Amino acid sequence: MKGIVFNALEAMISRRFGEDYLEGVYERAGFEEDTLPFVGPATYPDQLLLDFVGAFALVSGEPADDILRRFGEFCFPKLAEIFCKTGTMPETATEMLRATEGEIHTEVRKLDPEAMPPLIHLEEQLGGRSLLRYQSERRLCPFFEGLLQGLANHYGCTVEFEKLSCMKSGADACSYSVGFGDHGRHIS
Repeated sequence: MKGIVFNALEAMISRRFGEDYLEGVYERAGFEEDTLPFVGPATYPDQLLLDFVGAFALVSGEPADDILRRFGEFCFPKLAEIFCKTGTMPETATEMLRATEGEIHTEVRKLDPEAMPPLIHLEEQLGGRSLLRYQSERRLCPFFEGLLQGLANHYGCTVEFEKLSCMKSGADACSYSVGFGDHGRHIS
């Protein structure tokens, strides 16, 4: 997992609770001296993120999946900012979902063959809804669900999704029926 993800989680915690609280989460996670600080372009073991979220859950009393959803929503603007630097921002939320796999993750895999971005497949269906598949060895579906909300916030629209299957329950991918209000209208 890239350090930029850890940096975003640090920012979310410190903005909401302050630097002292963040230090308490570090202590609870039992991070070694050489672990901190997280460096944006560096790569860290996935388990460190799970330990970080788990420590935050213990300190805050919030369920880890709720934290991951909120974190995904918080993280989306930073990820969109990175995309804007490398390409033209898609005009709708649906186009952004298509670009995620078609452009962003394809480039990530070319630049770093050991990177493991999730596979995201969007299949438009009748009635303004789409079938969305999320597949990742990390199984961070709550984080992905938060990213969907962050995506909708970014495009100034609403999102409704229903989870149809989940990797945590044995499915090969998480599947969602997704609909965007105003179909992910254009950014002004």
